[in-house]
Amino acid sequence: MDLQNSSYRVFAVGALLAGVVLLSVACRKHSAASTTAASRTYRMGFSLSAPRPDINEIIQSLDIWTSHADAAIISTEVPWDSLIGGENPVTYVINNYGSVVNIYRTANLKIWVYIDPENGLNRQSDSDPLVALGKSIAQPDVQMLYRQFVVAMDSIIHPDHLGLALETNLIRYAAPDSIYQGVKQAANTAAADVRAIDTQVPLSISASIIILNWFLDIPCPSLFPKAVGLPRTCPLIPSKAAPLNSRHTSGGKPRCCRKQKGRHFFN
Repeated sequence: MDLQNSSYRVFAVGALLAGVVLLSVACRKHSAASTTAASRTYRMGFSLSAPRPDINEIIQSLDIWTSHADAAIISTEVPWDSLIGGENPVTYVINNYGSVVNIYRTANLKIWVYIDPENGLNRQSDSDPLVALGKSIAQPDVQMLYRQFVVAMDSIIHPDHLGLALETNLIRYAAPDSIYQGVKQAANTAAADVRAIDTQVPLSISASIIILNWFLDIPCPSLFPKAVGLPRTCPLIPSKAAPLNSRHTSGGKPRCCRKQKGRHFFN
């Protein structure tokens, strides 16, 4: 997480120094790409990345993918160490995402934000900074920090889509039940927090397609041919990921594909 946050800080500073270059990326972006986007039924989005956290390579990466994209993805774990250390979530979001969001908006990119309250690299565990501090998403005070961060991300970035938890079925399968229940409680209450101030942004959680493949036998075009040793079938990708119950189906579809109903975001 520290490396990821450092990368964004490097980018935020570098964007100010290289504004002319970045704006040129934005200005020429939507000639051919917008025509292509209008002819397809889906959006193509990428996240900010480069082989190294070097401003020149980040600019080069932006130049390449913004010529093809009509959406941008911001996917991040909660910055637990910063928030527990007392940093204001509003200040954190402005400092770490303000510059890149301005560039995305200038380039007319839709913005998808995904926030991960658990451990993105180890679904059996809480996020590494929480583990180091002896804390867990199962704890109400930790859930409150997550909720505040979610609200800050929504109210400052104004994303076109907001994801509140990632790979929730994998968390349910791999993590202790206390962590899964903590993620579920945090996401449900965060959804209510967001809806209190923003009634428009679409909300979702995500499910791991690989875990769905273990529990469901639904043929569809393979997204993972031989690369990971899966058969040439894969489960349907849920367009509506709540409520979540990856072990059951309803009406021939995974229950996680049903539209949101009732009081809870997922169960």
